[in-house]
Amino acid sequence: MNIRHSLYLFAIAFPDPRLRNRMAFPLGAAVALLLLTASFNPVFAQVAPPLGSPGFAILGASTVTNTGPTIINGDLGVSPGTAITGFPPGIVNGTMHAADAAAAQAQLDASVSYNFLAAEACTTNLSGTDLGGLTLTPGVYCFNSSASLTGTLTLDPQGSPNPVFIFKIGSTLTTASNSAVVLVNGGKACNVYFQVGSSAALGTGTQFMGNIFANASVTLSTNARLLGRAVGLNGAVTLDSNVVSIQTCNAVQVCKVAGAGVAVGTPFTFNVAGTPVTVPAGPAPLGTCAFVPVTVLGSATAVITETLPAGIALTAVSTLPSAGLLISSNLAAGTATVTLSEVITTVTFIDAAVPAGIVQVCKVAGPGVAAGTNFTFNIAGTPVTVPAGLAPLGTCSAPLTVPAGAAVITETLPVGTLLTGVSTLPSAGLLISSNLAAGTATVTVTPGGQTIVTFIN
Repeated sequence: MNIRHSLYLFAIAFPDPRLRNRMAFPLGAAVALLLLTASFNPVFAQVAPPLGSPGFAILGASTVTNTGPTIINGDLGVSPGTAITGFPPGIVNGTMHAADAAAAQAQLDASVSYNFLAAEACTTNLSGTDLGGLTLTPGVYCFNSSASLTGTLTLDPQGSPNPVFIFKIGSTLTTASNSAVVLVNGGKACNVYFQVGSSAALGTGTQFMGNIFANASVTLSTNARLLGRAVGLNGAVTLDSNVVSIQTCNAVQVCKVAGAGVAVGTPFTFNVAGTPVTVPAGPAPLGTCAFVPVTVLGSATAVITETLPAGIALTAVSTLPSAGLLISSNLAAGTATVTLSEVITTVTFIDAAVPAGIVQVCKVAGPGVAAGTNFTFNIAGTPVTVPAGLAPLGTCSAPLTVPAGAAVITETLPVGTLLTGVSTLPSAGLLISSNLAAGTATVTVTPGGQTIVTFIN
């Protein structure tokens, strides 16, 4: 915790100014003692900004234009402008959003990220220094006006478990041709941020790592590559034969595909490493996706659990960018365990409607049982009450739709009453087994068919 945070908490703890004045001397003495006894190795409190719409690799405000065979690995959007040009020949391995609700929300989220970065306290002022040739450790690096990169900038976490590099630039960011940002010793581009007061321009052939939030526009010259995201809050994003790949630290993209019998748009609920998310089913092969940041450090795994509605079965789970990211899955339980990759781990769940049939339970009043006496059953998890009727047909429940396959029916036996027989129609072979003492029967439900089960007490 830095001194700024300490003073903020002090003000909250003692809201009365008179009380704060009486406490000021003890606090000042404590701070002085802390400064005298603490190590002088710098400890910075820079924090990665919130990313409310982490799936966007490219986001412009007025236009997004492209020339040549650009590849975008992530979503691309523009808002409030509507124009996206140059795709094709450009390829978007994600979703394009032109002035829709998702793009508008992404711009709002990007503004939050930009302002969060702008509020970070500087740890080093590099005004007038070219970034090329420097090796920097985690911190907040500030430029009063413009910043330039000629050559290679090396970022070294030096063993920090979750290193964050922030560059606050008053006006423009420019890179010379064939410049590069290089991360060593386990650093991740997802934890590198450039807050640019006006526009950013990456020179020809630049190999750049980090997330660019420019107040105006972002331009990627020919063959520049970006591992991160390019956001123009109030201007255009201009591309030319580039490769832009989003990198999100420990994020999962859950995708839902509507399989056979599942209507597109049906909402499904997931729990992603403790975070609930609802994803509507989308058409094959991609489905509909939702991003979920996972709050773990370093390489880790995540367990994803789908709440399977009645009559729906999970039929398949797959992962991208590698099938090897799927550690295990339990289709019956709706769970998958995946490895979190350096980029977004995409996990696709495919569901299908389980074929169903009809079950009716009939109750016959045997010797000593009065007609009309109510008996309670549980039919494949659904409680049903059936009054006893006269032999041989008895009284039957309303038809109940249940998943096809084996169904267990359990009768709650009143004291002094015994189950003496169970039979099935239209075929005796539909009765798989029965336990008269326990009041249970297991029957076969055929897809689209009807199974009538008669209990005699």
